[in-house]
Amino acid sequence: MKLIGGIAGGRFSLLPPRQAFRSPETQSAFTTIELLTVVVVLVIIMALALPLVNRAMESGKSAKCVSNLRQLGAALMVYQADNQHLIRGDNYAFAYLPETFTWISALTNYCNLNEVRSCPSARNPGGAEFGNSGGNKWGGRSHAWALQPGSWMLPTGDPGYSSYGLNMWVRKGLHDEAAEIYRASFGTTRVDDASRIPMIMDARWEGFWPLSEDAIPPAGSLRNGQKEIPISDANWRMAENVAMLRHGNGINICFLDGSVRPVDVNDLWTFKWNKFYEDRGRVNLR
Repeated sequence: MKLIGGIAGGRFSLLPPRQAFRSPETQSAFTTIELLTVVVVLVIIMALALPLVNRAMESGKSAKCVSNLRQLGAALMVYQADNQHLIRGDNYAFAYLPETFTWISALTNYCNLNEVRSCPSARNPGGAEFGNSGGNKWGGRSHAWALQPGSWMLPTGDPGYSSYGLNMWVRKGLHDEAAEIYRASFGTTRVDDASRIPMIMDARWEGFWPLSEDAIPPAGSLRNGQKEIPISDANWRMAENVAMLRHGNGINICFLDGSVRPVDVNDLWTFKWNKFYEDRGRVNLR
């Protein structure tokens, strides 16, 4: 407050501070500026926090995926204990064991498939962008593969979808297209280098079998925003089936020893896919 006048004259007055005489227009202008400042600060905070939130969410999804694969791997090992071998892959299986039309349906009695059949990063089965002569069956980085209704591969009561695939070389008695048994199949988890043999993993189809002589995709195939290598009837059985960035720089894999770990997409060709598969070395896709 300011003291106006003299005490000796007996007159004085108290005046309010100068800012009390602001006009309504001036007060409104200051309030608007303050609100805009708060909004700008909040926007900046959100912009900084969003990547952290996204990373935390993706980390949670990947952790769930790892848990799914660990349970599927354990179920397959219990199946092996009951049957003395891993899932058969020859005509005997298709003729007498219809539950093994797909590897995942063979595990119906060994785990809760509906809780572990798909990675949370690939929730929706099927996808029109992956359509082909056999129907929209292929999965993708963000959705699961799906069998068509009425497919001979679809057992009764099985919903026919998953976001995981099996390295078919781990099956017992796998046939090639000419019905010749491949000597390269493992058939059991009791083998050397089991920690280097992929068993179950993030995939765009239910199973595949890479060969050493398969061509490797061109360098840089997963750069400039590309998240997966296109899959079709021409390359579905190759490692391209799993060449995608579903979790960070690659996928999650459950190996033949039951261990589960994330794998960089550039390392996919370094593993022992079958008994005779040669290490192709790291590639340079991304």
